[in-house]
Amino acid sequence: MLALNAPILFGENGNYRRYTVRGWSDPDNPVRTWTDSPVAELEFKTGLLKRDPLLQIEAVPFLADAALPFQELSIYVNGLWVNFVRANNHIILDTRVPRAYLNSQRNLLSFVMPRATCPRDEGWNEDERWLGFAFLRIELLDG
Repeated sequence: MLALNAPILFGENGNYRRYTVRGWSDPDNPVRTWTDSPVAELEFKTGLLKRDPLLQIEAVPFLADAALPFQELSIYVNGLWVNFVRANNHIILDTRVPRAYLNSQRNLLSFVMPRATCPRDEGWNEDERWLGFAFLRIELLDG
């Protein structure tokens, strides 16, 4: 269960693996984890909520040393859209999630990154991952 005000941390030292469904790379850093697909998902339980929680996301877009001007990130909870961001730098995004979107037993948090890029396909290096964002932290805060 994802407790309110208790973060999901990424990287080699993080706890994110217990929530992953698909689209996440093996960590190559103590505090961040790259997505490796245009869609990355986490699964979590919340328990009963009395008000709309605040979803806080800290991430860094893949810009390939400025070869890409920005990345785009659409965020869905249980298939319902909650936010969109176009990022060209480190972000800390706060978005309110209607509690009606959440289920106390199972929730799917989806990140859709249509501009995720495979460095190998671009001829930049041999990395075969589809990089969109490196996530550092996700937290569901009590409304």
